[in-house]
Amino acid sequence: MSSEWKSKISSLMSDHKFLLSHSWRLLIWEKPFFPIITFLSVTIFFWIIAMSKASVITTFAIIGILITFIDFIGPTVYPSLVPQFGSQSESDYEAACGYLALPFKLIAKGIDKLIELKQRQKAILSGAVAGVLLLSSLLGRVNNYYLCYLASVIFLMAPGALKKAGINIDDSSSSGRSGSISSPGGYGGTTTTGYGSSSPYAGGSSFSPSTSSTPIKPSSGTGSTIGDDAKTKSNDDDD
Repeated sequence: MSSEWKSKISSLMSDHKFLLSHSWRLLIWEKPFFPIITFLSVTIFFWIIAMSKASVITTFAIIGILITFIDFIGPTVYPSLVPQFGSQSESDYEAACGYLALPFKLIAKGIDKLIELKQRQKAILSGAVAGVLLLSSLLGRVNNYYLCYLASVIFLMAPGALKKAGINIDDSSSSGRSGSISSPGGYGGTTTTGYGSSSPYAGGSSFSPSTSSTPIKPSSGTGSTIGDDAKTKSNDDDD
């Protein structure tokens, strides 16, 4: 499920590899001052919203306009910034797509668990849903923008914090990333991951057997016995 969402996001955001790869380096704290930049950026953004006293609809409309502008102008600007897209940037892009797919993976898995729980233990499901809704009603008393601010800070600071703790949040290694080969085909290029099509592990149609430098020799005893039998049979026929 996670790889499916990751593939969809990777295909959808293929025009913004430059932006996502550099954003991922910022989120994993590649440099010591990167977490400060992330925290200050989120704080200033929500501070501007709080000072302007914009409504939720207005805030989402402004964010949508910014995303639309970046989606339109970005692909024409990225090649002038970095003409070639290297293998390391490709890996950062794939990791960013994997992290963006994580919420969708958790939501899909949660829905599957709810359906399974409803079929088996409906009473427990009803109690759990009632408890979550009660907790949500209590959290509703808190300023919604403050909750969004906390959620944004946690989501954007988590990759760097988990990396410092030695926890790998990108599960692409389980899908064969260790054997991946990236082809720098520019922005929006294709990438071949895993073993090639000629490998039997990829289910390819062709397979190259391994050749050995040492030829296989038949046993000397067996060969001489066969040869003697053939000669004896030939002499009998002549007689």
